[in-house]
Amino acid sequence: MQKKEVAVLLAMNKANFPNFYKDMGELETKGLLDSWYLQFQNYDKNIIQAAFMEALKVCRFPVTIADIFERLGKIGALHQVPVDSLWQQFLHAAEDAYLLSYGFGYTAPGRTEGKTQGQENREKAERIFAALEPEIQQYVGTLERLVDFGKMDKDKLEQIIQPAFRRSIDSMRERHGLEKMLNQETKELLLSDAVVDKPLLEDCSNER
Repeated sequence: MQKKEVAVLLAMNKANFPNFYKDMGELETKGLLDSWYLQFQNYDKNIIQAAFMEALKVCRFPVTIADIFERLGKIGALHQVPVDSLWQQFLHAAEDAYLLSYGFGYTAPGRTEGKTQGQENREKAERIFAALEPEIQQYVGTLERLVDFGKMDKDKLEQIIQPAFRRSIDSMRERHGLEKMLNQETKELLLSDAVVDKPLLEDCSNER
């Protein structure tokens, strides 16, 4: 998230709660902007904007950093498959697809008329990929990549792939939950120049 995008949220905060900002000087304004930017710089702007708009619906005082993270934390884990279960499904599928890949090149006739053993093995692997939870499919991308994961040793999977897998699933769920919360009216407001408060933006006009 860029600093100007953070400034837009603070401008909206000021527009909704002007009395809380009326005595704020230039130094304080810059400090507020900097503190928000440091918290949100590594987040996708759409996620933070959506959480801010949801917080704005219920907050009787200016939205705070804590309010935004609270909204993020409430995004629905209900009815979701636990990430650990997804990880186990991923491991089994990767191993099975890798074992089947050994036979992708077999040219001997298969059990199905008109197909080789190699074609049958590939079709089995494709069914494994198709049966994965959508979140795993999105993370993996292709059958070929699933096979590549199956080639990796256990230590690499646990130390490198598992943390990345977990972060990816969490990010997907966070984004999906906020997209469901974000209605069309809110989207249009976020795209409008009317919400921008120029004094707040001036502090970061020359920054990225």
